[in-house]
Amino acid sequence: MQEQQYPRSKEGSEQAAQIFGSVLRSVEIFLEANGIRLEDLARWAGVTLPPRRYLYSRFIALQDFAHLIELASKRLDEPLLGLKCTEAVEPRPIHPLMLAIGYAPDLRTSLDVVATHHRSLIDLAHCEIRSSGRATELVWKLSGMVVLQDQVIDRIAAVVRSRLQAQVGAEAARKIEVRLSRSRPADPRLHRQIFGPTVEFEAEANSFILPSEILALPNPRHDEALFAALLELSQRRLADRGCPGGIAALVREEIATRISDADLSLETVARALGMSGRALQRRLSENGVTFQELYDTIRRDMASELLENTNLAISEIAFRLGFSAVGNFTRAAKRWFGDTPSVWRQTKRS
Repeated sequence: MQEQQYPRSKEGSEQAAQIFGSVLRSVEIFLEANGIRLEDLARWAGVTLPPRRYLYSRFIALQDFAHLIELASKRLDEPLLGLKCTEAVEPRPIHPLMLAIGYAPDLRTSLDVVATHHRSLIDLAHCEIRSSGRATELVWKLSGMVVLQDQVIDRIAAVVRSRLQAQVGAEAARKIEVRLSRSRPADPRLHRQIFGPTVEFEAEANSFILPSEILALPNPRHDEALFAALLELSQRRLADRGCPGGIAALVREEIATRISDADLSLETVARALGMSGRALQRRLSENGVTFQELYDTIRRDMASELLENTNLAISEIAFRLGFSAVGNFTRAAKRWFGDTPSVWRQTKRS
């Protein structure tokens, strides 16, 4: 029987960063405990989810997931919902990558698995391992196209931290240092409870820093056959996803990363991708899109998210989107939304 297809996310792009639907499981349990159905939340957010039977076994747009948990946070007046989901209930992982970590021989292997196979679970803009004599660091960043990152960062970091602790125990896990790129919360006590008293905020990137003495600690639950089988399943899932989206996806990511640069241009992005501006223009044309169309769309989508879901001043949003003057942003907003930024924000919130 042919697999049912479901509509694409509101981003309208098969190349948008995605996350595996199993991440919704704990969120849904937390929501239901607080009287909210996931389907209702998705309807309020204007997000199309996979049919119920595919909900935990298909990818969804990472931007949609971010929008869902941000809206849930506001509905429940819970600014740390991403952490509360993990703290309140953390069901047994159902993705092979997370399961594989539980049966890895040691922490070093677990980090290698995450860095190598993360796309079978989530599209990250950056994920690598950095090693020095005394410590090893797992460094990761979300796509710059995900505007509302704080809740997503909390959710991902808490899940990874819990899996690492399950492997080496609470005492050894206390030696793991955590740095998060999210904004500093008004009350950091829950973050310190989950990640330790030295957790840092507003870092350049998210990272887990593990001292060398715990990297080789044997995992008491290590099962070589099960680990290999789960890793193979994860590799198959990664292969099934194919390429991450071609040249347009690379350009989108570069634009999103550099969106606050007032002088961002096709040539700037081309240099970052190691080609000439003319070559990049030609390759984009072959894919039926122009640099300016991508740039304008990303600016518009980010403006929509920032105006509707944050209390940032209009001038700050203009600066973040690379406009040299608020008047330029206002003219762009009228073209995108048919109104000035302040009027459009008020209309969306009324």
